[in-house]
Amino acid sequence: MEFNIRHRAGVTIFSPSGEIIGDASREFREAVADQLASTSDAPKFLFDFTTVSMMDSTGLGVLVGTRLTVMPKGGQVALINPSSKIKTLITASKLTTVFEQYSNEDEAIVALTTG
Repeated sequence: MEFNIRHRAGVTIFSPSGEIIGDASREFREAVADQLASTSDAPKFLFDFTTVSMMDSTGLGVLVGTRLTVMPKGGQVALINPSSKIKTLITASKLTTVFEQYSNEDEAIVALTTG
């Protein structure tokens, strides 16, 4: 599993690639935890799933955990480009209202930095 992590306008853009299942879910959790440890007040995370074909419930747990960590600090978590399989997982877990989803990176950045 590979992770492209960059920053834009105070938003951490996290772009994993591959499948976030099994051991890759653990790697995903560790990479996100490293980013959380290096963020300041009101961290904003944007997860770009353009190159992720599949994610299991452990990967979804990483997203939920990230949200639970950043929300009390005034932070936000958003998603762009989830595959149909990831959308199905989020829907089946009844988490559709938990994560803001945007159609592209520019739209998400505007929403995260002005909202």
